[in-house]
Amino acid sequence: MSRAQNCAVGPEGTSPVATKSPGVSPILVQRLAFAKYLLAAGVEKTMQPEPLAAAGLLSLHDAVEFANEVAVEHLNAKKTDDSFLAYWDVLDAKLAPSVLPERATMKRLSKARVALKHHGTMPSRLDLDSFVETTQRFFAETFPLVFGLDLHSVSMIEFVSAPTARDRLRLAQDHLERGSLKDGFTEACGAFSELLADFEKNTEDDMGRPLIGPTTRWNRSYNLRHEIDAITGGGGINGPSELGRFVDAVTRTLDDLNDNMKLVAFGIDLRRLARFRRLTPHVTRSGGDRLSFTWGRDASTRVADLEFCIQFVLESALRIQEF
Repeated sequence: MSRAQNCAVGPEGTSPVATKSPGVSPILVQRLAFAKYLLAAGVEKTMQPEPLAAAGLLSLHDAVEFANEVAVEHLNAKKTDDSFLAYWDVLDAKLAPSVLPERATMKRLSKARVALKHHGTMPSRLDLDSFVETTQRFFAETFPLVFGLDLHSVSMIEFVSAPTARDRLRLAQDHLERGSLKDGFTEACGAFSELLADFEKNTEDDMGRPLIGPTTRWNRSYNLRHEIDAITGGGGINGPSELGRFVDAVTRTLDDLNDNMKLVAFGIDLRRLARFRRLTPHVTRSGGDRLSFTWGRDASTRVADLEFCIQFVLESALRIQEF
């Protein structure tokens, strides 16, 4: 089982769809997608340095509790006891002869959560890793057992309104499931670039100007450098002149500042953005909106890293669309 799952689902920016259980209501799948989001958020928190990682335990517990509450409603069960383990009692009665998975491990998770929240007892790194594994296993087994859905069939990718970004996210998810991680990182990077381009294109004022900062157009810098090189005698086999290289450096810096300003306005965490950029290739956009990708290092071989990148683009899309 992978360290993290990405959350998500639905058609053209509306409600989610389940690919393996067409009879399941879109609202149900939307709620399950949110449960997956809580799971992914909890897993990501556990990866932070200690003691910050302990907060992930609370999110993992919330994810399981939310999924169980949806299950109770879905199966029309009656739960009168407010205790966490009471979910297993009422759902086991509905699922018989099957049982809700991970009762013993979830009992241990619940005790650790009480110890942390009410007594200030910090979980160990070993405990957190164990809770991540068991919580992911709970989700993977519960979704088909209770809802008739494979965990991967529940996705919020369809909530992304930008069509090109949405298509690239689908490809990134496909590469993740096939184990083609480098291609997945590339598609996630392309999805993020398309997300920003779509926002700029659809939020221009009456004068055709983007609401937040200009679109990055690296080819203008390229043309200006060539004009400078023509005047100064740079370029050609000797490479660009010192002034030409300075223009390139200044333009790249301004482009980066412009991009970061927009992302801050959207409420996107620049620390998470830095991690995303570290894991993905450099992207440039040329005429005709063609994207080119350049790797400056070997791609990560960790599934959790690609899951983070997909999740980051999904969350960014929702924030940008709200803006």
